[in-house]
Amino acid sequence: MAFGRAWASLRLLGAVAALLSTGGAEPHALIAFETQGRDAWTWRKEIALSVADAACDEVTISSPAASLVRRPQSGHVVASMPLVAGDNSVSAECWKAGVRRGETVRQHWVVRLRDAPTAHLRVVMRDDGVTLDASASEPARSRPTPITRYSWRAGERNPGPLAMPAEGMTVALPAPFVDGEYHVSLTIADATGRTDKATVMLRVHEGKVRRLDGPGAAEWIGNAVIYGVMLSAFEPPRLPAVTARLDALKRLGINTLWLSPITRSAPGDFGYAVTGHFALRADLGSEADLRALVEAAHLRDIRVILDFVPNHLSDHHPYYLSASRLGSASPYYDFFARTPSGEATHYFNWSNLKNLNYGNPEVRQMMIEAFAYWVRAFDIDGFRVDAAWGPRERTPGFWPRLQQELRRIKPDLCCSRRPPRAMPTTGALASMRPTIGPTGLGSGPGPTPSARRSILRAGYGRRSPRAAARAASASSGS
Repeated sequence: MAFGRAWASLRLLGAVAALLSTGGAEPHALIAFETQGRDAWTWRKEIALSVADAACDEVTISSPAASLVRRPQSGHVVASMPLVAGDNSVSAECWKAGVRRGETVRQHWVVRLRDAPTAHLRVVMRDDGVTLDASASEPARSRPTPITRYSWRAGERNPGPLAMPAEGMTVALPAPFVDGEYHVSLTIADATGRTDKATVMLRVHEGKVRRLDGPGAAEWIGNAVIYGVMLSAFEPPRLPAVTARLDALKRLGINTLWLSPITRSAPGDFGYAVTGHFALRADLGSEADLRALVEAAHLRDIRVILDFVPNHLSDHHPYYLSASRLGSASPYYDFFARTPSGEATHYFNWSNLKNLNYGNPEVRQMMIEAFAYWVRAFDIDGFRVDAAWGPRERTPGFWPRLQQELRRIKPDLCCSRRPPRAMPTTGALASMRPTIGPTGLGSGPGPTPSARRSILRAGYGRRSPRAAARAASASSGS
């Protein structure tokens, strides 16, 4: 009995001594993730862990998509892990001589990409018409299932009817009788019901059909009369106030609206200090308000383009805040362009605008998804791209890849990437000053043609080259 009490006392003293020697802290982990987990803009993420010296023969790393085994090298293991759409719990375990050691460590990655099939349209010209082939369409990347439906639809504003079937992987169309621009859309669906849509644009002239592709191919771009809308000049909610003035703009001769930046931005900013490329600024109204504005504009044959900012993020953006706080342990540290000393670079003298690193494929994919989101979700007709030269200089191949994806979704979309102060040219809209506010758009009959030309010359709107040429011809003939 006495011996038992003595032994218990010794054990207690030993535990207290061990606790004091470690300061009450947990023993050093055998393995640890080198970065935190969070958003991922890729289907395959590089996972890095540090490993205590001689602690593990192997490290097993698991995600919902796979489980990989890696041997430590110089105290580290790295694995390229496949991920699935949405939340991914990634775990790692240390193994020594076939026995698991220590605790399982976990982190979470949220894949923000669309997990859907991708519709691809190939156009084959024939002497008597055209064949549209969807056989190159691809299943979803994360959880692929077979594509089970190919549905075709002719554009509602086509100049004439198209004799085409509603279903099938390929369709053969005879040449339409009426000249003009035609749109044909393909919607594919897989076995789980996930869908994607692609559109092709064709031009018929004297019975001959050709595909319209490339920037500026659509006729509306060359005929655009553009009105810049400075949304900050309106009282919140601002988008419904613009919608209420569409008829007045139509009488003015406008056929394209260019909205100042609408994405979420830092407090007090005009919109160029972006804090969320996928979110609408709350003071502008709701997503339903934006959708109503675009739909109402389209009913009046008015296109809507957005001023978009892909070059940089605000220093209030969650990604930059994480990188600033955690340094290289942040999952977004490499999202930003940096000096050789590791400092994030900024846009000219605006130290609050942190330049994105377009050498990072996740940054490129994030921005492609951002552009495409506004087209898919709200039927936006194009973009004026702010500081477009920045991504172009860092990664010249980004713009062609972006345009390829946007034209796959909406081939008549306009995407300008010209430097500031460039004059409009066929196929691209220039950088223009937003100049309209809530005043001067009453319910009267609108200005006369000569007054309208004066308004445009004064800088309250810009014409495309073809529209400007027609105006000049009309002016000289009057």
